[in-house]
Amino acid sequence: MVKEFKKYLVAAIITFVFDMLTLLLLNKIGFRPYVCLIINQIFVAYFDFAVNKIWTFKSNNKLSKQIIKYILLVVFNYFATVFVMYLFNERLGFDFIIVRLTTIAVMSIWTFFAYKFWVYKYISSVN
Repeated sequence: MVKEFKKYLVAAIITFVFDMLTLLLLNKIGFRPYVCLIINQIFVAYFDFAVNKIWTFKSNNKLSKQIIKYILLVVFNYFATVFVMYLFNERLGFDFIIVRLTTIAVMSIWTFFAYKFWVYKYISSVN
């Protein structure tokens, strides 16, 4: 599990860089921070699924079941993230970068365990 966690961290860092760059770019062209988040999370999700399925967890389980579980997890994380951004940035005035960094850190930890034991859970074949 330690090796997977290390790989997950590398994948998370790459995903994080992509996430932050797209967030900043969208904000620079004029979108409000929570709208930037709505847009960029779609692209981040596609990238994240592929990297973790293929590289981090090397999962060869049934793709359709994994996609459904992944989408459910992403939808939960998505709404939680947008809510946190809206609450802390729009309502309470915290800097959107600080809000995003904090949200990523907290969700990354719980998401690893959701990936490992639910989305990409190893299922041995019984013959």
